[in-house]
Amino acid sequence: MLHALNHVKLLSLTQKNIRHESYLSRLNSECISKINKVDINQSTKSTLEKINHKYRQTIYDEVKNQYDVLHAHKLFYPDDTLESRELAKGYQIACGLFSTQEFLKNYSVTIPGMSLEAAIHPHHKNYLIASFQTTLNAISIEERVMLAEVIHPKIFEWLNLQVQPEQTQASSQSAKKNLPQLTADHVLALVDYCNSQSGSFNSANDGMRVWQISGSDTLAKISDCLTRPLNEALKILSLHENFSYEGPAFKGVVLANGAGPYRLARMQPGMKYISPHWVSATCRPESNYASDASCYSSHAISTNIRDTQITVLNTKAVKVHLFNDISSIHQGEIMIPRKPLMFLSPDSIDQSMRALAQSRHTLYCTMTKEDL
Repeated sequence: MLHALNHVKLLSLTQKNIRHESYLSRLNSECISKINKVDINQSTKSTLEKINHKYRQTIYDEVKNQYDVLHAHKLFYPDDTLESRELAKGYQIACGLFSTQEFLKNYSVTIPGMSLEAAIHPHHKNYLIASFQTTLNAISIEERVMLAEVIHPKIFEWLNLQVQPEQTQASSQSAKKNLPQLTADHVLALVDYCNSQSGSFNSANDGMRVWQISGSDTLAKISDCLTRPLNEALKILSLHENFSYEGPAFKGVVLANGAGPYRLARMQPGMKYISPHWVSATCRPESNYASDASCYSSHAISTNIRDTQITVLNTKAVKVHLFNDISSIHQGEIMIPRKPLMFLSPDSIDQSMRALAQSRHTLYCTMTKEDL
C-alpha cells in the first residue's frame, strides 16, 4: 500500500512538472513565433513592444518559479533535459526582449542591413564620442599613439575627437602600411560595446544567444548594425601586434538562474563549447567580476550576481580596454573569438591557477591547440 501511495505521489509530481513544462514550452513557442514574424521596418520597435508586454514578464516569472523549485537545493547542477532546455530558452527570450527594447532606444533599425551610422540616434552617438574623448584624455601618450595607429586618420576629424599632433602623425604613418585601420562605424561599435553604461553589449550577446538556442535570428538581425562592425573591428585589431593577446583569461558569469543548469551541462570536463558571439573577459584575475567577495553568494538564486568564475588557461584574444569608458578602462578587458573552448577537470589544473579561483565555483577551459 505504501509503495502504491508513493507511486501515486511521484506520478502526481511528474504530471505537475509536465504541465509546467508544457505551459512554458507553449509560451516559448508562441513568443518565438511572434518574434519570427517581426519585419524590420518603421514598425519594428512598436511591434516588439507589444510582444514584450505580452510575453516577457510571464515567461520570466514561469522560468524563475520552476528554477526555484527544481534547483534551489542543488546549485551549479548540470541538467541536459528537455525541461532544462525550455527553462534556458525562456530565460534567454526574456533577456533578449528586454535588451533589444533598450537597444532600440539608441538605434532606429528600420531597414535590414542598416549601417551603424544610419541607425544610431544622434544623442547616443554624441554620448559615445564624449565617452571616448574622456578616455583619450585619461590614457598615457603611448596608449594614445597605440590607438591612433589602428584608427584611420580621417576618423578623428569625422568624430570631432580632439587629439594631439603625435596621434595624427602616428595614424597617417600607419595608414601607409598594409594593415587595415578602423573606420568610424568600427570605432563607435567598439566604444558602445565596451561601454559599461550603455548596455548595448547585452543586446548584441542576447540576440545571438536567442538564435543559438531557438533558431530565431530576428533579434540578432536588429542588433546587426552594431555586431557587424564590431566583429569587423575585432578582426582588424587582431592583426595589430599592440592589440593582440595570448595567455590566461578570467570571466565572471551567472549560472544560478534559469539558463544556468543547461549552460553548465555543456561546459563539463571533456566537452567543447563555442559561444555564438565574441566573449568579453579580462587578462587580470583581480578584475574578474566574480572575484569580488561582495558580489558572491552561495545562495544566489535567480539573481545577476556573478556566481561563477571561468578561467581560460590559454587563449588568443584581442585587447579592447582602450575603448572602455573611464570607469572600466583599467579592468584589462579582452575579447575572445568564437572558437572552441575545451573544458577541463579541476584535478588537472596547476595549483597556482586553482589558487586564483579564491574558493569560488570555478570552471576551467582552454582554447584548442589548433586555434592557439
